[in-house]
Amino acid sequence: TRGVTHVPLSNLKSTDFLCTYETHCFTLCHCCDYVACDCQMTCPNNCSCYHDPTWHTNVVDCSSQSVSEIPEKIPMDATEVYLDGNDFKELQNYAFIGRKNMRSLYVNSSKVENIHNRTFAGLSSLIILHLGNNKLEHLNGYEFEHLTQLTELYLQDNFISHIDNKTFSPLLSLKILRLDGNRLVDFTVWS
Repeated sequence: TRGVTHVPLSNLKSTDFLCTYETHCFTLCHCCDYVACDCQMTCPNNCSCYHDPTWHTNVVDCSSQSVSEIPEKIPMDATEVYLDGNDFKELQNYAFIGRKNMRSLYVNSSKVENIHNRTFAGLSSLIILHLGNNKLEHLNGYEFEHLTQLTELYLQDNFISHIDNKTFSPLLSLKILRLDGNRLVDFTVWS
């Protein structure tokens, strides 16, 4: 787990042991020799990628790269993606389309000012989303559409002064919502 410095060896599972990779093609994949191949795992430039022995965990770490665009070719089977500490002004529509196995996404501290309505489209397994410490000022209502599995949403320490009433209604599984450190004066959380 990222950020944990000490874990007793007896508490670890086999899935906690991760190996680095630059590129990998599964045995049953028949398109790895072609440019457009969804089953080929290629780590984006200047990023670090790790997997467990079964490829059930596939971590892509593109943190603190000072890039202004989300890296292309984030592996389709990525389960955890770290994009924190970058310089994204906007998160475009369909930025993560097809990453149906992604469970955690970190875009905190990345100077994000705007999230488009379909930015997170296709992230049907996403359970944790970190968007804290950015420059968001408003949420217009459809930014988190279809994130029905999301249980944790971190929006703290932005500049949010307006949240549309529809913004959180699709988040049927939400258990943790952080909005502290924003500019909200009045907000009816659930209407």
